[in-house]
Amino acid sequence: MNTNTSITSMAHRPRIRGKHLARIRLAVFRRCRYRCIGCGWKPDRPKGYDGSYALFGHVERPAPGGGTRTVLWTLLLDHKIPYSAGGAFEEANLQALCPLCSNQKGAKINYRFKRKGGNS
Repeated sequence: MNTNTSITSMAHRPRIRGKHLARIRLAVFRRCRYRCIGCGWKPDRPKGYDGSYALFGHVERPAPGGGTRTVLWTLLLDHKIPYSAGGAFEEANLQALCPLCSNQKGAKINYRFKRKGGNS
């Protein structure tokens, strides 16, 4: 039996939603200048963006069998200290990453993540 009470179960942590999530998302995206901090990719940002929804953009990616295809990406909120490792869902612990950079970073603790291999 685990008697360590200092570890908080993820099931017992509060979820952030609605206006509070929009405020955090907007603050993090502003701090990161609406760009992926790993590779610099920048999505489309409508005028008057208030953080209440994710930001999307189109990216040319290699297609199976050769050529390229256009893919819809979103700018993601990523935890510097992963949620699974006890990282808090607060502005100071969040950064903006594109899907490729987020996937490469994974659940590692990395305060100054830069994706290897340059831009998308």
